[in-house]
Amino acid sequence: MASAISVLSREETNFRKVADLLIRLSPKAVRILFDREFNPSGLKSIFSKNWTKLDKLKKKHVITQNQWGLLFPSGSDPKSNDFDLTLMVCLLRNLTKVTIQDQLPQPSDMSEGAAVSIIKYYRNQIGHSDSSTMSEADFSTTFDVVSKAIEILCPTMKAECITLQNADLDYSVNEPYIQFDKTELEELTAQVNPDLFPFSGTSENFGKLLTTGTYESFENRVFLCGSCACGKSTLASVLIGTPIPLTWKSTDGLVIHFGRNGINLETYNMVPLKEEYRGQNVLTKVIIGKPDCETKTCQSDDIQQKQNITQNEPGTNTITSETKKSTSISSPKMNKIEAYAVRDDIMKEVKSGQYKIKIAPSDLVDFGGQRSYDMTHQLFIHHGGTFVVMFDGSRDFHEPLKEYSTGDISSESIVKHWVNSILTYCVGDSDVMPKILFAATHSDILSEDMQKEMKLKFVQKVTEMFGTHEMNKHIVFDPVFFINCTDKEDREIHNLKNLLVSIARNQPSWGLRRPMVWVPLELQITNMKKDNINFILKAHLAEANKMNGDLALSDKQLDDFLLTQHALGKIMYFNQPELNSFIILYPPALVNILRSFVTDEMFWPEDESLRNILTRMTETGKIYKKDLLELWQQKQFDNLIPDDDFKEFIIEVLVHLDVLVLPKRYSGKDYAHVDYYLVPCIVKNKMPMSFLDDKSFANRTISLVYRLQKSSIPSALSFKLIGAISGIWPIRELNGRPLLYHSSAVLCVDGKTDFRIIVEDTKVIVYLTHISSKSSISPDIAASIQECLTSTLEVVLKFYRRSMGKSHQEANLSNLFQIEVGEVCGRSPCTVSISKAKLNSDWVCHIGNQHSSRYPLLWFFNKTQEECPSHCPGLAKTILTNSPSEQQLSRFADQLTSSSCKELMLHLGLQMKDWEDIEDCYTGMPLIIRIMVLHSWKTKRIKGKPTKSFSDLLDALKAVGDERHLLCKVFREDTDLLDIADVQLQEVPRDDVLNDLPKNLGNCAIQLGIELGITISSIKETIVRYRKDMYDQISDILRKWKSSREAKPTIYRLMLALERVDTGGLDYLKGIYLRQ
Repeated sequence: MASAISVLSREETNFRKVADLLIRLSPKAVRILFDREFNPSGLKSIFSKNWTKLDKLKKKHVITQNQWGLLFPSGSDPKSNDFDLTLMVCLLRNLTKVTIQDQLPQPSDMSEGAAVSIIKYYRNQIGHSDSSTMSEADFSTTFDVVSKAIEILCPTMKAECITLQNADLDYSVNEPYIQFDKTELEELTAQVNPDLFPFSGTSENFGKLLTTGTYESFENRVFLCGSCACGKSTLASVLIGTPIPLTWKSTDGLVIHFGRNGINLETYNMVPLKEEYRGQNVLTKVIIGKPDCETKTCQSDDIQQKQNITQNEPGTNTITSETKKSTSISSPKMNKIEAYAVRDDIMKEVKSGQYKIKIAPSDLVDFGGQRSYDMTHQLFIHHGGTFVVMFDGSRDFHEPLKEYSTGDISSESIVKHWVNSILTYCVGDSDVMPKILFAATHSDILSEDMQKEMKLKFVQKVTEMFGTHEMNKHIVFDPVFFINCTDKEDREIHNLKNLLVSIARNQPSWGLRRPMVWVPLELQITNMKKDNINFILKAHLAEANKMNGDLALSDKQLDDFLLTQHALGKIMYFNQPELNSFIILYPPALVNILRSFVTDEMFWPEDESLRNILTRMTETGKIYKKDLLELWQQKQFDNLIPDDDFKEFIIEVLVHLDVLVLPKRYSGKDYAHVDYYLVPCIVKNKMPMSFLDDKSFANRTISLVYRLQKSSIPSALSFKLIGAISGIWPIRELNGRPLLYHSSAVLCVDGKTDFRIIVEDTKVIVYLTHISSKSSISPDIAASIQECLTSTLEVVLKFYRRSMGKSHQEANLSNLFQIEVGEVCGRSPCTVSISKAKLNSDWVCHIGNQHSSRYPLLWFFNKTQEECPSHCPGLAKTILTNSPSEQQLSRFADQLTSSSCKELMLHLGLQMKDWEDIEDCYTGMPLIIRIMVLHSWKTKRIKGKPTKSFSDLLDALKAVGDERHLLCKVFREDTDLLDIADVQLQEVPRDDVLNDLPKNLGNCAIQLGIELGITISSIKETIVRYRKDMYDQISDILRKWKSSREAKPTIYRLMLALERVDTGGLDYLKGIYLRQ
């Protein structure tokens, strides 16, 4: 009795018929064309003449080593019957005029080249199919198209095609029309070529391959960015092959689809890939990378990024230094990776056919559109990738978008923001990548004619916006794609994918060879990701690496590996002392952690107490550490970072990136002692500009403007700048609320001086304001602020140029911006270049107002000079009419000798008796005598001089022949305290500190009282009350000062006064409050 034969389903039968048509019959037809184009008897001569061209194809791995042996066989002539379909198509395409395409030709094209293109296309489709079935509709179309192509090449084969189409098939190996069974079909799908994949040798040979060999890497990344609700996630669904969402759901932060989008390395089509474990299949990358035992140069652009990330000194051992932190965290379970195990795993992969051997996986990053995420997006922008900047093409480009509550954000501003952010974060002058494309969405809303018209307008618009950009070589202006994201068959999406593939193939990193010795560690990291290990100590990873024995990386190789993986976005590794102890193995984990507080209100938790934390943060711009840790107690975050040491590491990373900003009071301290952080990126409120309406503001203010030589300043850069500045001076507080705003802040210098910094578009605007007049602004303070701002801006720019893409260690970063100085004119700064201000004593602005260069040049005052320069005009007329304060008279007296003060006194209208009376009261205290004499002049009624002014002092100095510009020095601030204007120092000193302070001072009650703003009459009262007790005098002065309500009695003001008096006490306060 005959044995039972398994019956194929209709769908399986359809698949096998198409497979047999393509694998068995079509090569016969193509060979007929091949033999017409290439004389079979003259193949040796033809190939010899074209050896150079063929050798180039071999070096590009278009022709394999096995195929090369068929073209140039040893001891015999080549025969076309030995050539498979792939080789024949390659030779026809490169050595003849037959036009063969990667895509399907037009249906009307009946040429032989079109026929070969059809066979090639469907042959690749069937070879890479996940399924062994085919629907009736697909079968009918495919079989008909392919059989007609075969008939074009060989009309006599029509009958064979018809016979195959009508055949009844089963699993029988005797079936006359099927030349392979199911196992053979799987082997066909794998398409293993032993010449390309040297895995079948001994384990010893494979060990040599792992330690010395290289493989080609086809890394690629596509970024989708743009405004809210423009269709980014919908397009992402098309590109990764998931169901298209029918309703809009905002993206919380960003989503990274690792390895979900691929490029077919034969057809160069972009194809979706199934979701696998977290991270790409390492073995798949190795197999498609054509490993080679020859040692080749593996240095690449992304490896060179190590110079841009590392902060270590040359020769520093970056592994042993981190072991100090290893004790509190247990090492994860890890297995040794042996050469034979890698070989066996690769052979299983090859034989199973469960991977796409000819498809290079690439990553897709879908950025959320809310402005809250601007600061976090910087972490995931890399120079090796293509950015698709998207916007809603059905809306007017300038129309305010309802998705943004501020009402001033349009498609134009979002597109501008993204382009400038991309080019700031990841572009160097010599880079080819990244590339920026534009895609308008919602084309289905408009008619076809309107779509064509709008596409032209889009091209014109982006060209107007960025055509003159200094980095315009990175921008593709034409075409601007107008897509319908809800239609996966949309022709514009098809065109977009083709361009994305073309860009990927032409990027410098495409096909670069990487060391095979990385493979064992990559496999270990992949296994850790599968075990949900998001973070690891570098010391523990180094231990895992050493477990691999002969396959272990050296310290240098390990650093190169980590820096390259960081540059590719596979891991996060910050190689500098505070951060290099840890590695983020799974970057999306950091995204999820950031969502705990850097998120849009629509994603806030329902818990009322947690919502209150987030509300306070967005209103004040600060978050307490205890509140941040409470947010991380939520289950979804606690699972990500269960260990306290990992939480501290995450905080350090966020501080490093200025997502969190340390207030000035915590500079240089252990993060464990920090109470709260500033969060500039989360503040949405803009600075109220009502201060510009105050008519006195212009008279009290000088301005400084930095104009960046870029088209715009990205939001994240402005957040970092504000954060860095607040680390130098404290942010002024009003009713307990920091005056911190979106891209702006008000900062405190001293009790009478503050400054505003506002970052907008291409400018950084600084307003320095004195409480009374700009003529009273200390030149030392102005110059110190300018120097700090300039150096800080350079550091911020350097940070982005280094850690986001390129090394500019040798570049002069000051060339990236120009500095202008000026005054306030109307409601804006009116500025000129420094050179113009120095050449001209005044200038006329564009609205016709005249401005003086005198006070704007205070920004560049030479603080080292003790005397005024020869061209100094002295005090301004506006100051000369003012009456000097007690502090100013005290500072003036300090510059005089007793004899010069006596002579001056007489010219001021006092009598010698006045001097003698004061001298009797303060015997042995010459400075106090001089101070009190000048005070007497100010308060005494002198005939003919009803008021006392600086002008009177100037006239007296001229009368005695003193031309040393002593009055100018009264306004100098020779202080070293400007750079420690700490937030903590803006608090009121404790009573116990004030009680102990007199013991650290000399006899200085009068000078100290004057500097603290105590009236002379009140100081005299203290001296009389405690005539014989110096300590009680000082204590009483301090009590009066602390109880004064005219100005807040801060620690910083007390330190400034002590520095002026210079009789001790300053070091005591520094030790108490600054631990110096």
